[in-house]
Amino acid sequence: MNGKVALIWNHRDETSSLIQEYAKVNANLCLNFKGFSQGFDTHSITYFFKSNSYESLKLTNSQQLTQDQFIGRALSSSYAPKEQDDNFDAYVLALTKLFIKYQKGGSLQFPEITTLYFGEI
Repeated sequence: MNGKVALIWNHRDETSSLIQEYAKVNANLCLNFKGFSQGFDTHSITYFFKSNSYESLKLTNSQQLTQDQFIGRALSSSYAPKEQDDNFDAYVLALTKLFIKYQKGGSLQFPEITTLYFGEI
């Protein structure tokens, strides 16, 4: 059976200083952090497509977040500490400091990239 498929993947823009510092906060304070998307390497997606061949298109897709949204987004991650964990308060404090550093006018741009992968299977 031959067919075409399009996969869409949102991922953090790891060239951004904010995202690099955010990764360090997670690495230091989240025991289950193995990298964003649980360490999934988007290069391994090649093997999903017929003849390891596909086309891709990348688009910037930043989110504008308030402090509550930024912290809430981080706390919703599967690797984030839970409220009862010893490192929860330190994590929220580190996120708050990060937000304060990068915010402008009460919100920050959380840089992400949307990638469309298109090919045959």
